[in-house]
Amino acid sequence: MPLNTMKYQLTEEDYLLLYPLLSPEKIEDTFRGMTKGIRYMQLLYQRKGLPNTSLAMDRLFERSFAMADIDINEQKWEIAFMSVITKELCERIQTIKDRAERYEELFK
Repeated sequence: MPLNTMKYQLTEEDYLLLYPLLSPEKIEDTFRGMTKGIRYMQLLYQRKGLPNTSLAMDRLFERSFAMADIDINEQKWEIAFMSVITKELCERIQTIKDRAERYEELFK
């Protein structure tokens, strides 16, 4: 493979950074051409003893709501929770995109 066509491929660290904020399907959509298959990601999470991303997000929300020392209903809490999750996800995606850009700059 010629050096000028080297494309960044997500690493195990990247997949774990995105867990559980993005499902393997969404990771594949977001980083098209830079990922291993969905099955690889599912097996990685399983090997690490992690539940599927949907279940993990549900548990994270339930724990955050149970710990919240505020007087708002679950629906309002869910909106606040998703706002924080979205911000964190955007930061993590940007971290990976920056890493990919640096990698690809090395092989121009």
